[in-house]
Amino acid sequence: SPMLNLKGRIADFDLGPVGLRGCQVDIKLATTRDAHFRLHGASKLAIVHKSIDLDANATRVTFATSDRVGGVYESDMRFQSAISNRPSWDMTVRFKNDFSRTLEQDFSRRALAWAKGVERDFAKAKGSIDGAQRKVSGLETQVAAARRQVQGDRRRMAAGVHAKEKRISSLDKQVQSLEKQLRKKQDSLKPLDKAAKSAKKAWEKAKRATANGSLLEKGPLKVAEGAKWTAYKSAKAAYDVASGALRELNPKLNKLRAERVAAQAQYGPAKLAYEAAVRVPVDVDPRVAGLIGAMATARATLTAAKAAVSGTGTAVAAAGRVTAWAARNSGNVLALDSASFGAKLDSYLRGGRVGVDLAVRLMGQRRSLQLHASSREIAQGKLFESLWQALEKSL
Repeated sequence: SPMLNLKGRIADFDLGPVGLRGCQVDIKLATTRDAHFRLHGASKLAIVHKSIDLDANATRVTFATSDRVGGVYESDMRFQSAISNRPSWDMTVRFKNDFSRTLEQDFSRRALAWAKGVERDFAKAKGSIDGAQRKVSGLETQVAAARRQVQGDRRRMAAGVHAKEKRISSLDKQVQSLEKQLRKKQDSLKPLDKAAKSAKKAWEKAKRATANGSLLEKGPLKVAEGAKWTAYKSAKAAYDVASGALRELNPKLNKLRAERVAAQAQYGPAKLAYEAAVRVPVDVDPRVAGLIGAMATARATLTAAKAAVSGTGTAVAAAGRVTAWAARNSGNVLALDSASFGAKLDSYLRGGRVGVDLAVRLMGQRRSLQLHASSREIAQGKLFESLWQALEKSL
C-alpha cells in the first residue's frame, strides 16, 4: 500500500529569554492502522516555559500541553478522544498557583525568623545584664574587701610604729634611770675610796710604829695597830661593796643601750614605710586600683547591656505581635489580595525589569506597593526578598 513516512527534528537553540529544545515531528501517512502524526517540543519565553505533545493515529487523538511560569504558576492540560464521526473528548486540567502561596509563605517565614531572632537577642541581652550585674556586685565586694585590707595593713603599720616608739621611750627611761643610779654610786664611791685609803695609811703608820717601838711600847702599839687594821678592812669592805654594785650596773646599762640602738634601727624604716604608705590614697593602692579599673569596665558593660535592652524594647513588642498573629492564622502574617505584572515586551525579552503592583494585608493592615524585578530575579525568588525589605520596617 502507498505510504509516506516523514520524521524531522529542529535543532535546539537558546537566545537568553527565548529558546527551543527537543522539537520533533513524526508523520506517517498510510492506509494501515499504524498511520500517525506526532508532534513534541518545548519552548521558553523569558520565565514562561511551555511544552506540547500531540499524538494522532488511526484510532485516537491525544493532545497535552503544560505551562510553567517560574515562581508564579503551573498548568497541565490533557485532551483525549477516539477517532469517530462524533468525537468524545476526555479532558484533564491541573492548575497550580504558586505565586500567592509562595509569596505569603516566604514572607511569613522571614517574619517569624526575624521575630525569633529579636526575642533571642533580647533574651541574650537580658542575660548579659544579669551577668554584668553579678560581675559588678562581685567586684564591688572585692573592692570593699581590698580597701579594708589596705586600711587594716596601715593600722597595723601605725600600731607597729607606735609600739616601737613606746619601746624606745621605755628604753630611754631605763637607760636614764641606770645612768642616774650609776652617777650616784660613782659619787658615793669617792668618799668610801677616800676613807679606805685614809684608813689604810693610818694602819700602815700604826704598823710602822709597832715595828719601831720599844719592847715596852709594843703591847699598846700592837693593840692600836689592830684597831687601825680593823678600821681599814671595814672601810675597804664598804668601798668594795659599793664598787661591786657599780660594776653590776655597767653591763645592764650597756645591754639597755644596745637594745635601744636596735629598736631605733627598726623604728626608722618602719616609720618611713608607714609615712610612704599613707601618702598614697587607698584607691590608688595596686591591690585596690586594679579592681576599681575592672569594676569600671564591668559597669560600662552593664550600661551598654541596659542600653541594648532598652533599644530593642520596640522591636520585642513587634516580634511578639508577629508571633501572636502567626499563631492565630496558621503561621501566616501576610495575605496577598492581588498582584499585577507589567512590562514592555521588547525590554522584557532582553531581561529588562518588570513592574509588580501588589495589594497585601500585613497582619490585617492593608498595604499597596510597587516592586521592580527582572524576569531572572523573579525566577530566582528575589522578588520575595524585595517584598521583605519593603515591608520589614512596617512590622
